[in-house]
Amino acid sequence: WEDKKEEILCISYKYPGYEIKAHSNMSKEFNNLYNLRYLDVTHLDVSEVYDFSDCFRNFGLHPGSRIVGLNRWNVSKATVFRNMFKNAFPNNEEVVLDIAMWRFREGDQIILDGMFENFAKTAGNVELYMNCWDFSRVVSSKRMFKSFASEAEIIELEGPEFWNMGSILACDEMFCDFAQSGNYVLDLSRWNEISICEHKNFKKRTKGKIKEPTWMQ
Repeated sequence: WEDKKEEILCISYKYPGYEIKAHSNMSKEFNNLYNLRYLDVTHLDVSEVYDFSDCFRNFGLHPGSRIVGLNRWNVSKATVFRNMFKNAFPNNEEVVLDIAMWRFREGDQIILDGMFENFAKTAGNVELYMNCWDFSRVVSSKRMFKSFASEAEIIELEGPEFWNMGSILACDEMFCDFAQSGNYVLDLSRWNEISICEHKNFKKRTKGKIKEPTWMQ
């Protein structure tokens, strides 16, 4: 149901306990919903979705925009997450996104290019939880956190410091222009030694905010 006056959209069935089956391709599904303040996707079943590219790109011009229910999503069939949250929450003062329990499909090559590029551009406080992600099947993460949380003074980013990058083929500009305003430091030195892959401008203009992993020559 939708309340345009209150800028609210809730995806749910008329009877409790039922879920709405999502299309198998959710590319650009919620893209450019500029004026939506509150989106509840708790009861949207995405278990058969294979493509989330641009799904929430440019979401939420409203300063208090929120997405509820993403922590319940089963994204294990998906392989493409390109630009999923690019430019999302551009005017929020605070952004908290908990997708810690997302699981990627076994045996497939996962693409995360630009997933959080220019995310929460003006927010002062940004919290992003990806604690349980298994990165071992990710082959491309180019620009994944480029220009992430540009103006944030407080950043909580959980998960990346422990990722297994054993399958990565390209991570160019992954952290380019990352967290320009705050004092947050992300320690990636614990990553396993990364085999030969494209990593041009991996941490360009980060001013010591990224402790770089070891690149195999």
